[in-house]
Amino acid sequence: MKKLSFLSVAFLFLNFNIYGQIMLLPDYNDLLIVGPDNVENPNALFAYESIDMFDAMLEEIEDSIYSKNIRLKYLEAENRNSRLTKRKTKRLLNEIETENKYKEIFSNFKQMWVDFLEQENLKNEFVYDYIQGGCYDIVTPNGTVKFGDYGYFVDTIDIGQIDFTLFFPFTNERTKSKLVKVKTGENCISQDPDDCYIWCMKPVEEYSFTVYNGKKYWYTDCPENYEYEDESLRCVRTVSFNNKKQIIHIDLFKKNTTKKLKIVDWKNVNCDLR
Repeated sequence: MKKLSFLSVAFLFLNFNIYGQIMLLPDYNDLLIVGPDNVENPNALFAYESIDMFDAMLEEIEDSIYSKNIRLKYLEAENRNSRLTKRKTKRLLNEIETENKYKEIFSNFKQMWVDFLEQENLKNEFVYDYIQGGCYDIVTPNGTVKFGDYGYFVDTIDIGQIDFTLFFPFTNERTKSKLVKVKTGENCISQDPDDCYIWCMKPVEEYSFTVYNGKKYWYTDCPENYEYEDESLRCVRTVSFNNKKQIIHIDLFKKNTTKKLKIVDWKNVNCDLR
C-alpha cells in the first residue's frame, strides 16, 4: 500500500476511549482512525480537522484507484494469455478491491464527523435561542419530545458543550427487591463462570422522595457520577459553569434508561400549559 505522504495522525491519539467508533488498519500503514464517540470532549475544530483529513485520504485513494484502472486497460492490450500479464492483472484487481473497501471505511468515518458537526451546530443554535426559564419541545428523528420529558445538564464551562440527554422517569410502584446474581459458593470449580452463580431476589435499600405533583417515588441507585443527598432526597453532583460551582440534581431517572437526545428542531411553548 502506498505510504500517505500528507498524513499526520498524531492528533487522532489524543484522549480516546474505546466505545465502538474506532478502527486499526494494519494494511494501511497501521493507521488508527476514530469517530466522535471515541474522542473525549470532541469539539467543532476537531470535527473540521477530521473531515479535512478524511477528504484528503479519500482524494488520494481515489487517485490511486483511477491510476490502477488505467494500468488495467494497458494490460488488456497486452498478451492476455501471458502468465506475467495474468499475475499483474490479478494483483491490480486485488489492490483495487482493497482500496475500494478503505474508501468505504473512510467515507463512513467522515460521515460520522459530518453528523457530529451538524449536531454541534444545532446545539449551539438552541443554546443561543434558549431563554432562561423557557419551555421547549424538541423535535428528534424519532418524534417530538415534550418539555418535562427531557433534561439537560451543564458539564463544562463552555455553554456550547451542553449535554442534552433524554430521561425516562421511574415508575411510582415501590420496589422492595431486585433480581441479582449470587455466587453459589467458594468451592465451585466449573470451567464456566456462569455455573458458579445463580439468580435470586435480594432486598434492596430504598430511597423515597415526593415530587411537585405529590406523587411519591422510590429508587435504589443514583446514576454514575451522582451522590445521594439525604437533605434534598435527590441524586446530586457539583459541576463548574462560568467558573462557578453549582449543584445539579436528577429526579426520577435511572442510569440505564438514558440516551442522547438528537436535535432536529425545537419550538418555544407556553410553560403554563405544561
